[in-house]
Amino acid sequence: MKNKWIAMISLTAVLASGSAVYADVSGGNVTTPQNTDIKTEIQGDIMQTSGSAGVVVPEAVASYIKNAVTAVKLTDGLLETKLSDAVSEGMESTINYIVSDRTLVYDTDGNQKTTGDLKEGMHLVVYTNAYAPAPLIMPPQYQADVIIISGENAMAKFHDVDTYFEDQNMLVNAANQLALHIGKDVNIVGRDDKAVAADALNGKDLLVFYTSSTRSIPAQTTPDKVVVLGENELALASRNAAAGLSGLQEEAAPDYSAFRKLSAAGKEIAGVYVENGILMVPLRETAEALGMTVEWNGTMRSVLLNDGIYTVKIAENSYIKGKMMPLQLSCAPVIKGGRTYVPVEYFAEVCEMTAVSDANDATRLQLYAETK
Repeated sequence: MKNKWIAMISLTAVLASGSAVYADVSGGNVTTPQNTDIKTEIQGDIMQTSGSAGVVVPEAVASYIKNAVTAVKLTDGLLETKLSDAVSEGMESTINYIVSDRTLVYDTDGNQKTTGDLKEGMHLVVYTNAYAPAPLIMPPQYQADVIIISGENAMAKFHDVDTYFEDQNMLVNAANQLALHIGKDVNIVGRDDKAVAADALNGKDLLVFYTSSTRSIPAQTTPDKVVVLGENELALASRNAAAGLSGLQEEAAPDYSAFRKLSAAGKEIAGVYVENGILMVPLRETAEALGMTVEWNGTMRSVLLNDGIYTVKIAENSYIKGKMMPLQLSCAPVIKGGRTYVPVEYFAEVCEMTAVSDANDATRLQLYAETK
């Protein structure tokens, strides 16, 4: 049985449920399979078009997908790996990567290596562009853009590959998870290992090595080394599309000033309130009325819905669904009067409901759960 969530929202505007898009590879040619009969798809089922014109609406999502894997075999430009955290055996845990002269290989200290340094049994982290086409075959096969060889000091070293943009004297990645302070001592190089100026990083795909970071969102760090991978046309296009649509999204923001009543699957939910223009709803009562299970984890100060498929952490504007990148909403969840509250768009944005407005009645919000 698969649950299909539907939200009927009686408001003056539609709550937009945007999906994220990934950026392109950093300027290099993508090696494609020789078998032209094999169909391809874009990696990551996270692209949505809006309207007949097909406008892509992006959110804060990483430009690259990464996997922790163990090397099995490297032959004829194809690296066979097994997912390091895979529970199942066989095809489901196997990922093949195309390795080309555009693939960069480093250790966790930021020392450049070659594909010749890859050996059977090595623990690797492989970054692959989520926009790159992948053949619809099993096991899955992707282009390896960056490979990190994990060493003895891997736990003390960190790395990230993403598109970075200037924001308040920092560089913030597309996933909005890491912000860089570029100091005078940061080693900045290009793909050819030659020095690159610090003022040439905005809008570029970067490989970042760092040792520690703050616990803020996004986390902040002064990196040890930055490798400039190149300009990312699709990431920039997505960024521009988001900027062009931001005005429309602001105009369509719901007005909750006249809000009076919330009901979920026919049950009235008490205790809703509006603060700073944000409609806050009690998480447990609303979710359980819609058929979801809810569990409180006191140690982590978090709420687990549907056996951990959804995770909500108190005071953190970082809403998690499965292994997807966390989403940020209009505010963080809060505890008020002994109840956990979330902004109402949580059910549309994270639980993937479809939102429909009724301009004739701006006083009620009705949530429905339909099971198929």
